[in-house]
Amino acid sequence: MIRKKHIYKNLSEIPFNPKAFIVDIWGVLWDGIEAYDSAINCLKEIKIKKIPVVLLSNAPRRSYTVVQRLKTIGIAPNLYDFILSSGESCHNSFANNLAPTKNLGEKFFFLGLEDDKGLLENLPYKEEKDINKADFVLLVGARDLKHKISNYHDELKNFLSLKLPLVCVNPDRVVVRKNGETLICAGELALYYKNLGGEVIFFGKPYQHIYEECLKKIKSIDATITLKDILIIGDSLETDILGANRSNIKSTLILNGIHSREITISPLKRTYSIKKLNILYKKFNAKPDYSIDTFN
Repeated sequence: MIRKKHIYKNLSEIPFNPKAFIVDIWGVLWDGIEAYDSAINCLKEIKIKKIPVVLLSNAPRRSYTVVQRLKTIGIAPNLYDFILSSGESCHNSFANNLAPTKNLGEKFFFLGLEDDKGLLENLPYKEEKDINKADFVLLVGARDLKHKISNYHDELKNFLSLKLPLVCVNPDRVVVRKNGETLICAGELALYYKNLGGEVIFFGKPYQHIYEECLKKIKSIDATITLKDILIIGDSLETDILGANRSNIKSTLILNGIHSREITISPLKRTYSIKKLNILYKKFNAKPDYSIDTFN
């Protein structure tokens, strides 16, 4: 159970001095439309202190494309040390013929936005338009941002009838924009498929492998840093905080993120319900070490 003393105004108040940060992007640095000024200022302050920062995202695309997207909204590459996306982790697995994607086959059926089709580009895999000829499904998200899970019920049931493995490149179930709009992600579709009895391979948070990749990047800067020296910043209990808990890394929950509508008492005063927070911690079986309103 969390108590009020675990909610702080900003990072400087938290009674922990991390030697490195792993920071979520959507909900912490931006809302899918624009960047948060306070978050950019916070990254600048961390940079001045020369503390390594890895931006960790469940974006179902290559890391270099995330770098380019962040540049357009004012989050420059000099504000962090590395970006690791779930898409990059997935690409690396296919490129190096690693488990769990090893021996899946060469033909994939793509499900997601057209802009994200380049994930397996220049690798020996081919998109198959005919689902009956595919070896597996590459799921990066919904085909349309306005779609709901109901748009895919019949299609997912068809995948199951064909016994196709589903590779989920974004375990997030939903994201919430600054205007309150909720968008479904690949994780929502993957969970439905898994509950039907389908085989699902996940890449990204909260799965431990991606934190091991983050640690390798951090150690390339300072080999003395261990998991106990790192602080994870995220707004999702289901991915960011659960992943931190599973990997024994300290974490800070951003309250004014994906869960804000469920826990906010007063939007103007930025006050939150401790009771509702504890209910969510039990629901997701995840609990942060600290909480702050925004990344500042």
